[in-house]
Amino acid sequence: MVGCARMSDAPPKVLVIANPSSGGGSTARRIPEIERAMRRQGLEYQLAATTRPGHASEIAESATGRGFDVVAVIGGDGTLNEVVQAYMAKDGSAVVRAQALQPLIVTSSALLTAADES
Repeated sequence: MVGCARMSDAPPKVLVIANPSSGGGSTARRIPEIERAMRRQGLEYQLAATTRPGHASEIAESATGRGFDVVAVIGGDGTLNEVVQAYMAKDGSAVVRAQALQPLIVTSSALLTAADES
């Protein structure tokens, strides 16, 4: 897995937060491709689709408590911003739950590229 350093040989448990409305609905159409690519890579993942503004933050806040190592975001700037805000305190420091996550950012373009290459 590109860019992911782990202490264990087990693949990371990935929470994929996707905004199916982003890209004029193109994200919703690409989700099956992305899931196939993740399965081919042997990743343990769960897909959570957003349904309303603020939902990505709510989903991200629960990631570490549910045992996820990595949060991947598929969507536009707004979706990514919501996820980042879930891990930032008002003073700009990282909140404690964020420190349990691997220092890896997976962008939607990287996941879409991986799906295209598979």
